[in-house]
Amino acid sequence: MEVSKVPVIIVGTGNSGKVALEIANSLEVLVYSFLTAKEEEVNQEINDIPIFNTVESQDSAALLADENVKIVIAEQEIADRKAMVEAISDAKAETITMAHASAIISSHAKLGVGNLIYPSVVILPNVSMANCNLVETGVSIDPGVAIGDFCTIQAGARIGADVSIDDEVFIGTGAILRKGISVGKGAIIGAGSVVMTDVEEG
Repeated sequence: MEVSKVPVIIVGTGNSGKVALEIANSLEVLVYSFLTAKEEEVNQEINDIPIFNTVESQDSAALLADENVKIVIAEQEIADRKAMVEAISDAKAETITMAHASAIISSHAKLGVGNLIYPSVVILPNVSMANCNLVETGVSIDPGVAIGDFCTIQAGARIGADVSIDDEVFIGTGAILRKGISVGKGAIIGAGSVVMTDVEEG
């Protein structure tokens, strides 16, 4: 996956923010700073990268008005991710999808914006992934899968071919989803689950 070699700002300072920094490093992308939702974190550092300000501050708004800056969304919790996206909705800076250098993503897969793809993820042909999803280490997504917005797929999950996953779905560590099933909006699939039939909305 081609990522522009311009400075990026990571929105989020938790564990996903730390992983986003590692992903950027794997791609040799310069990270300018972090933005946070927590006032008490301002002016601290994460692995030598400064936390510039809160995402809703005037200084951050000025920074995000730069069209040459790229934004990476890195919030673990779905609700927090949605709040961050709302907070930067007026930004002129471009929100990008970023995948670790070790991820394998088919050239025939279609990914939207704001997705964060951890190391060793495999995304096979004809997968459609919308926006602002978090896909953790070692996830495997088979051909023809469709994924909506603001989903979290935790480490080691296996998504069978032609599965349909609606918005805001949480899929726990090591879960297995059988080929062809549908998962409704907001559904929660627990760690280690083996899902053989459709899952209703959460």
